[in-house]
Amino acid sequence: MKIALLLDRFPQLSETFILDQVTGLIDLAQDVYIFALNRGDDATVHDEVNRYKLLQRTTYVEESRTRGFQRGLSTLPPLLSYALRCPSGLQTLLTQRRALAHGATLWRCLGLHQAIQRVAPDVLLCHYGTMGNTGVFLKLMGLPAKIATIFHGFDLSRHTVQGGLYEALRQHGDQFLPISGFWRSALLEQGFPAQHTCVHHVGINTAQFAFRKREITGERPLQLLTVGRLTQKKGHATTLRALARLKADGTSFTYHIAGDGVLRGNLERLAGQLGLADQVVFHGAVARQTAQELFDRADVFILSSLRADDGDMEGIPVVLMEALAVGLPVVSTVHSGIPELVEHEVCGLLAEPGDSDRLYEAIVRLLKDPLGRRQMAQAGRKRVEQEFDRNVQNQRLLNLLEGLVQEQEG
Repeated sequence: MKIALLLDRFPQLSETFILDQVTGLIDLAQDVYIFALNRGDDATVHDEVNRYKLLQRTTYVEESRTRGFQRGLSTLPPLLSYALRCPSGLQTLLTQRRALAHGATLWRCLGLHQAIQRVAPDVLLCHYGTMGNTGVFLKLMGLPAKIATIFHGFDLSRHTVQGGLYEALRQHGDQFLPISGFWRSALLEQGFPAQHTCVHHVGINTAQFAFRKREITGERPLQLLTVGRLTQKKGHATTLRALARLKADGTSFTYHIAGDGVLRGNLERLAGQLGLADQVVFHGAVARQTAQELFDRADVFILSSLRADDGDMEGIPVVLMEALAVGLPVVSTVHSGIPELVEHEVCGLLAEPGDSDRLYEAIVRLLKDPLGRRQMAQAGRKRVEQEFDRNVQNQRLLNLLEGLVQEQEG
């Protein structure tokens, strides 16, 4: 089966879930193509990008390449063809600019249509609802492929404040795959068809994450870890305030933060103001191998996710899957789909989002309960193996996509 992925940007260090999906489908002997609007903005890439020669499978349809007058003329026929078939539909799509504002301009859509037509995929798999909008635009222009859209988090939190953004996608998309039950409910509330809206968890390659029993002996400072972009929804500021209380109690620790982003300067200043400058290490953006080394050295993993001021929310963070897979005790928050992975008092401990006092109490409780830590670590590993393993999820995804194609052929 020919599967084309439609992405805003590729490759991205933080989007390991997309990388694992691409390589997993290739491992399942599928013919995979990648179409992206932009090149990744990270200086380094994960090893799999080179090992699977993914850039050779990638076509970039950038603005500068689609603006030329001659190229524009060459891509107008599909749009004109659609105008003749459905003039009212074309007018709707052209006037509802929001359907393109978060995905691609009209010129880029024309370029994408031309490029993807040459591949003739059976399925166009769009990551994020905003790219799903572009996918249905291409379908209405005549692209003969099923459109499947994976919704992650920000695309159903930050963007849904703009009413009707996904109306065309709801009407003309073929399969809708939110990554959690939390977001499936949100889609159903917006009128998406229940029979074509099902939860599809992204996953990790659990075979690459060796489970290790961990003991906190007090012979060295605690090694605390957070992996995540330095954005508001990751809740780094809440964690720093909780750790200031931990330091005041006399606990010796080093807090490692792996990730980069616009808030780095603010967080460094906050760490200094809280008297944590000597306890906090900002590692910046790291490749997967470095992240795994940090996991191996850590004693506790913390991710205090919350809803950002602009509405941005999590899906189910992959880093939590990785932490549970290696046997790390986890403290996180009751936010979005996180409780579907980290069941409170079973796989880890959850605090209320943005509440540094409750987060501090959860950390202290975890540190004082060695038996509970061991039991939660084992339960967490089992949960990841059963519901969030990359190979299991990619096979489920392939079954779904094959069902779509068979439905089309029928």
